[in-house]
Amino acid sequence: MLKENTNMWLYIPGTRRLIRVAPSQRLLGEISNGDVVGASFSNNYDAEIYGEESIVGKEYWVLKLTAKYPSVTYSSVKVWMEKYAGNKPFKSEFYSRSKRLLKTAYYKEYKFYEGELKLHKLLLVDALMKDSYTWMRFDDYRLEVLDAAIFQKESLGRLN
Repeated sequence: MLKENTNMWLYIPGTRRLIRVAPSQRLLGEISNGDVVGASFSNNYDAEIYGEESIVGKEYWVLKLTAKYPSVTYSSVKVWMEKYAGNKPFKSEFYSRSKRLLKTAYYKEYKFYEGELKLHKLLLVDALMKDSYTWMRFDDYRLEVLDAAIFQKESLGRLN
């Protein structure tokens, strides 16, 4: 999968063609998981403090993020951020333009990688499909210099 600004393409091994993914299709299945994980909150949303909440003895800021641009996949996001201990996110809710809850992300575990605290486990729950969820595990963070050519849609079928 390749996402560049508001454009997204999908390559399925064994096929010759790239599939352009329309914005409306990005909210379905595994494709939307990439949109949740790849959401650029600071670039694409305006934030305001919506309130505060205590959950199991921990204090959280509740932030309301509103999309700056109509092309952003989720029109609004609510984020629960720890008030202390590095302001780690605890949970995020992703909403459609009609204010319908689409996904909830639970940031379950963090680990240190090269001295920096990073997300290790994420649980993504689909609000539209009962009992549908995805676990994502992030490991082996590392900085690599990559050839810009691999980020071209023509290169998708050659990456392995």
